[in-house]
Amino acid sequence: MTPQELFERGRKICEDEQAKFAARLDEVGATDRAIQVIFELLNAKETKFFQKDGVVTAKRTVVAHGPRADGVKLLMAARGLKAPEKHEVKADLTDSFRKVAAMLIKQEPGKADDK
Repeated sequence: MTPQELFERGRKICEDEQAKFAARLDEVGATDRAIQVIFELLNAKETKFFQKDGVVTAKRTVVAHGPRADGVKLLMAARGLKAPEKHEVKADLTDSFRKVAAMLIKQEPGKADDK
């Protein structure tokens, strides 16, 4: 195969894959505008203002985690995936904290526990 034939074959493969990808996006209703919105969500930033006594002393641009998470959820839905279920864990750690606090109070400052 000549270099020109290899080039043409590679270009044909790329065109075929682009067509398949575009068809899949159309299947899930991903218009150009929807893709742009998802892209914007995945790159979202927000400005945080810090103030003292009512006067802004500093401002910083930081990652906006909420919109980015929404973008990921949209992408997952477009791929037919769903987010993992949330599981709540409830534990009463009061007794554990009391035991640790009691142990810390019993130790003398500057001395290591010999256990």
